[in-house]
Amino acid sequence: MKIKTLHNNKNFVFLKIVSKYTSILYLVSLLGVFSACEKNTSSVNEKDLFDAFAQDPKYGGDYAKTLPYDNPDSCMKRIRAEVPAKWRGYMCMNLFYHLPSSISDSLNLKFLDSFESAFPHDSVREFSQLLRGKIFIDAFQFDTARKCLEDCYASSMRGQRMTRAGDAKKYLGRMAVLRGHYPEGIQLMLEAYNTYPLSKSYDASQIHDIMLAIARAYKLSHDYQQYQSWSLKACQYAVSMEISARINATVELAEAYLMNRYLDSAQMTVNKVLSMMKESNDYYYCPESYYILAHLQIAEGNCSTALDYFWKAKQTNRTVAKPRFASLYDKGVGDGYACVGKWDSAIFFYKKALVTPDTTAQISIYKQLAVAYKNKGAYKQALEAEMTSSNLNNLVFTATKENTIGYYIAKSEANQAMVVKQKEIDDQKLYMLLTTILVAFLFLLVGFAVYYYRREQKRKDELTSLNATKDKLFALLSHDLMSPVSVLKNHIILMDWGAMSQEKFAESLQRLKTSIHYTSNMLENVLHWAVSQMGGMKPKTESIHIAESVNEQLILIQSIADDKGIHLHQAIPNEAVLKIDKNHFGLIVRNLLQNALKFTPTGGTINLSFQNTEGVKTLTIQDSGMGMSPEILSQLFQINKNTHREGTSKEKGTGLGLILTKELVELNKGQISVASEVGKGTTFSLVFDK
Repeated sequence: MKIKTLHNNKNFVFLKIVSKYTSILYLVSLLGVFSACEKNTSSVNEKDLFDAFAQDPKYGGDYAKTLPYDNPDSCMKRIRAEVPAKWRGYMCMNLFYHLPSSISDSLNLKFLDSFESAFPHDSVREFSQLLRGKIFIDAFQFDTARKCLEDCYASSMRGQRMTRAGDAKKYLGRMAVLRGHYPEGIQLMLEAYNTYPLSKSYDASQIHDIMLAIARAYKLSHDYQQYQSWSLKACQYAVSMEISARINATVELAEAYLMNRYLDSAQMTVNKVLSMMKESNDYYYCPESYYILAHLQIAEGNCSTALDYFWKAKQTNRTVAKPRFASLYDKGVGDGYACVGKWDSAIFFYKKALVTPDTTAQISIYKQLAVAYKNKGAYKQALEAEMTSSNLNNLVFTATKENTIGYYIAKSEANQAMVVKQKEIDDQKLYMLLTTILVAFLFLLVGFAVYYYRREQKRKDELTSLNATKDKLFALLSHDLMSPVSVLKNHIILMDWGAMSQEKFAESLQRLKTSIHYTSNMLENVLHWAVSQMGGMKPKTESIHIAESVNEQLILIQSIADDKGIHLHQAIPNEAVLKIDKNHFGLIVRNLLQNALKFTPTGGTINLSFQNTEGVKTLTIQDSGMGMSPEILSQLFQINKNTHREGTSKEKGTGLGLILTKELVELNKGQISVASEVGKGTTFSLVFDK
């Protein structure tokens, strides 16, 4: 199980955006731009010009290192004053390549501003926007990053600079994956993968980089087969590349084998990584290699050896200066101590690892904390850690679900709009042809077209409304069903651990009963509403005695009223009758009574009365509850989060009961009205004519 959760802690792997091995791509991607800026001739071969710059003994060497990194404006002034016009653009790019890794984000942004001011050109702005997007992604400022990257992409497409457009798509995809929007992120990176070959100046390193980015996105989405497939593609593609690229891809392949439980292949592959690092004297990926070896040892039951490897991963990570992965390796050391049964040490390193801003990683860490606390006998802390993990997981699941569904709905609606548009065009061509041939039928054809359009539009509006209602209903149900189920689950966990006595469980039984009562009522309303939407609730009217039917419903809710200390008063004459479907009437009264109970505080009252004025029969249910604002009243009979409120005792509900009540009243040829004022209670009136 530890192996399967390994992926949760490496979201930041794909944020190695401008490494020392790939930064040179940005130099190549601006070839030819600055010669245009400086009004040089375009007859010079761009590659020859760049090669000449790289070989220049003064400016192609270490000149960039002599510039004042702490003053971007001074850097640009010196470049303009000292560097020949044909080299200035390349020198600026070389400057970015040599900026120290310790430089602050704010200073990086100042360099980009100065760069744009010194060289006002579309491609320079695109490059600046691309790097701004990368900086803001690292700072988790995703909205700002998206604006920069979308601006870069739009400008690049207008100028047909496909390499830059591919870079923008790639970073947009990586940002989506970092936010947990995996399908969207993978789709964007696949588009980038297909965009690069459209450029004449793309570099093999860019294809290799996007392959690894796609592989890591599949890993985070738990599709380990695709993770292995794309890691293998990246390894095969890197065969003719420099050894650092081969090491990078081979590390990913080793981890992919580990995820898929191909332990022998994982061991052989990580040994190959260690051999290549020794051959090249480049130990940048040592921490990852030790981390994989540690998990292989755990899989084989060698806990002590695994702990040693986890410590080596942590120590070498400090050596190669990758601080953003520190929490990953702290968590690994915690796993090692947990494996050998040293729970206090495991808890110490798990807590230390919680500094990570990655929510997905935090979920995994809290789960391991819960296990450690349980084995230590600290059941209260174990339950708290388990609940925190569950709550974080619910947040991630909800966000991912909503954004994934939203992405596919938007895509589906776009395709549907294209189909509808194409159909309208085809219809128009048909109408024009028929008009030319059959002028006498012009008005008939126009009338038919209008009728057809309105019918289709009405159907489309109905489907859109039903889909919106369904999505809102599912969102509310998933939220309101989670609470009582989680409460019951936590009680069972405590009982199972022996942390709650039978007496304490019995004390909380009444609260569980009330919660389950409201959940049962909620599901009953959903069932009836679903039947009504399918046209299956046609009324079978008969004459009923109102007082008798109301008393039947009062008996059902009396225990809930007693628990809340609410007084029920029924003042309906025994001889009062009404022609209505008896089952519908019972469901109407029960929903209104339960709604009144939900929003009436302890010691309140609920009054039921009946009037028959000249054949117009009115049943009134009045409570002394919390009342409603005009805004809530205006949306009362809609599935809407704005009207979705908790009761006076934290009772849950979707608001579906009132919607169902209104539908049933109208099915029985009646009307429902409501009057309410905040703090002064609510009155529902059901009016039926003769």
